[in-house]
Amino acid sequence: MKHKNIIFFILLVFFLYPVAVFSGEWFPMTSGTTNPLLSVWGSSGSDVFAVGAKGTILHYNGSTWSSMVSGTTSDLLCVWGSSGSDVFAVGYDTNNYTGTILHYNGSTWSTMISGTTNNFYGVWGSSGSDVFAVGYDGNILHYNGNNWSPMTSGTTNPLRGVWGSSGSDVYAVGIMGTILHYGGTVPTTTVPVTTTTSIPSGTTTTVEPCTSEAIYGENSEETELLRYIRDNVLSQTPEGQELIRLYYELSPVIVEMMEEDEEFKAPVKEMIDGVLPLIK
Repeated sequence: MKHKNIIFFILLVFFLYPVAVFSGEWFPMTSGTTNPLLSVWGSSGSDVFAVGAKGTILHYNGSTWSSMVSGTTSDLLCVWGSSGSDVFAVGYDTNNYTGTILHYNGSTWSTMISGTTNNFYGVWGSSGSDVFAVGYDGNILHYNGNNWSPMTSGTTNPLRGVWGSSGSDVYAVGIMGTILHYGGTVPTTTVPVTTTTSIPSGTTTTVEPCTSEAIYGENSEETELLRYIRDNVLSQTPEGQELIRLYYELSPVIVEMMEEDEEFKAPVKEMIDGVLPLIK
């Protein structure tokens, strides 16, 4: 009976984890800093960057936030990346009010030469070789993968944010109701960036037999829902990946026990039946 209780507990944790993720509630996280955090961006739920005052840069790996060495004391106002190993942060030095642009290559942050002393408030790109930074006095810079160069904005109003649907369809906004639209073509070589979510070796997502398939059937609505949760929720975090590994490690044992003991199958199905509506 003891081993059955352990199995019930593991199954309960496995199926309730996505419920907690989609609970719809905000909850506090431990940042490890008291400095104001001003911008956040991530390549996935387990690869998130937050930047803020005094050169503060934090990274979230899916479990905890940790401090990164930025190499600057400038206030960082915005962060954006084409991938987790190609990230840009912009801001300004509060001592002399000069602009700051940092780049992260996957291992270290370094200062980039911008060619201007103006403050920067926003950054966005269509790829790592097609990046726009905006800031004080209508300042707009473009990065082509090698260097930053100024663009003519036609305004001296400070620009606070920038976004685009592509490198030739970009919007910048600022004070006094300023909205700029860029529809030109930047002569750069754009390298498409593909990000993938990797699951640690030893983690299997298609192991037979599967508990849910044994209960509901291979192509049932319930099994399809659980597969979706597995691939789009659990696999996105280290904790979820570990739950997947444990589930498929125990699944053959659980199925065998259900085949040998119908009385064991009933409470397992009842437990999963109770969780499925919450996941939906």
